[in-house]
Amino acid sequence: MADDRIAYEINRIGKAAIRDHSCFARILQCSRTAYYNNSFYDALVRLYTAPENDSAHLPAYLSSACSPPSTRIIAAAWWFFSFVVISSYTANLASFLTRERLRSPIESVDDLAKQSEIRYGCVRSGSTQAFFKESKHETYERMWQTMKEDLVSSNAEGVARVEAGGYAFLMESTSIEYVVQRRCQLTQIGGLLDSKGYGIATPLGK
Repeated sequence: MADDRIAYEINRIGKAAIRDHSCFARILQCSRTAYYNNSFYDALVRLYTAPENDSAHLPAYLSSACSPPSTRIIAAAWWFFSFVVISSYTANLASFLTRERLRSPIESVDDLAKQSEIRYGCVRSGSTQAFFKESKHETYERMWQTMKEDLVSSNAEGVARVEAGGYAFLMESTSIEYVVQRRCQLTQIGGLLDSKGYGIATPLGK
């Protein structure tokens, strides 16, 4: 009787081991299939599903598969990495589009002279008008012929036309710097067109 009992237990344990091995092989094969066909869904479930509720949410071929902490850590790291990459890309794209939108179509006096959409001028009978009127430079001569109809009576009028849009105002650099520092919506384009020095005359020996 004892020998029969021992033989029965050995046979039962052997069958259980074979059955468990077969089950493990089936789960492994199903897991490999899930990796290629359902990896996205599997990652979501393993990240957001509690261990005791895995079998209720996983597909049938994964209902017997386990979800160890290491798997959840890897899935969480992957989603965090994806979130960082997407956020960085979105921020850089927004910054790039903002720079493109704020970039001025006029970067120099040559750009101003070549286009016709933006009108430009200076103060009538001022030093800036005299510069363009007397200049022998081809670009400045062409600009003078264009700006004759867009002269203003004062710097204030010229700045007001710039703020209204579609107009560029040419005046002395010190005056431009003063206005730009106090009106953030305005900007100075290009460098100096000309440079002149001023002095004070006094009697000899004084």
